[in-house]
This record gives sequence, C-alpha cells and structure tokens, in this order.
Amino acid sequence: MDTESEKTDKIEELTPIHPQEGSKAPSETVSDSFILDESSIQNEDDENDETDFYEELESAKGIPIPFLFLSKKNFRPLLFRLTRRSVFLLFFLLLAFSTYFVIGNFQHFLDSNLRAILFMITLTSIVLVLDSFIAIIQSIIFFFTEKRIFFAIYIIFFVFLIVFSSAIGIIAISLKSASEGF
Repeated sequence: MDTESEKTDKIEELTPIHPQEGSKAPSETVSDSFILDESSIQNEDDENDETDFYEELESAKGIPIPFLFLSKKNFRPLLFRLTRRSVFLLFFLLLAFSTYFVIGNFQHFLDSNLRAILFMITLTSIVLVLDSFIAIIQSIIFFFTEKRIFFAIYIIFFVFLIVFSSAIGIIAISLKSASEGF
C-alpha cells in the first residue's frame, strides 16, 4: 500500500500536458467548462440581489438569460401568464376566422362553409369573452396584491377585448341567423 508521502511524490512527479498541434489549448477547454456559483459573486452589501448573479453569469459564459429571471420586478404569476396567452391566442384566432369569412365572401364560398365559419367566429368570441373576464378578475386580484401598474393596463386591455369580441360575436350571430332565414 502507498503511504501518504508516496502519493504526494507521485502527484509532484506529474508534468503538465502540452497541447499538440491542431488541438484545443488548455485555456480554451477550461473556459468551456467554467461554472459559476451564486456564492462566489454575491455583493457584500446586497445578499439577495439575484440580478448581479445572472449578469455575471451572462458576461462570463456569454449565455443569454431569459427575461423572466432577471429580477423580481418583472415577475408575473404563472396562472396569469397562462390566461393572458390563451386570451391572445383566442384574439388572433378570432381575427383569423373573421378575415377568412371576409375573404370567403369575395371568393364565393359555399353558404354552408360560410355558416360554419360564422359558427366558429361565434364560438371563439364566446370563449374569448369568458377568458377575458377571468383575466380581468386575475388582474384585479394581482393589482391589489402585487401593487404593479401593468396589471391595471391589462385590465383596460381585457375590457377592450370583451367589447370587441362581443361586437364581433353579435355580428356573426346576426349574419348566421340572416343567412338561414327567420
């Protein structure tokens, strides 16, 4: 068995490996595997500031950090983000169906196809109104709990979406009933 002194002698006998031509230099491989931990770069005066950690990580490795992780002031709750994204999806779907209906009128689509498009517009409009109403309730709750101004802006935007989608839905229902006959 080796003793402690023999182990240290073996370690001291090792010589550094020099790179061969065409291979990476040791400094390049070390920088590729460079890992930062949060404790090594924290400021002494502000221990809870995560922004400095992510900025240091971004500058050291060149990796872009997602917007959500930069600071807590940009934080939006997960449920609100999901609701907001579904509202935007439904809004753009409503615009697409409405555009498709207008184009279908100029292209002389069959009446049954136009009625199906009107039904999809009506259905999307109803779901958008309900989803926007839920988003307004969430925005009001988060406005009072988080004390952020952008929730008030979202409230105004969601009210506009409710009015817009209600108008489009009423127009679609009236066109569908007019095309089927009274």
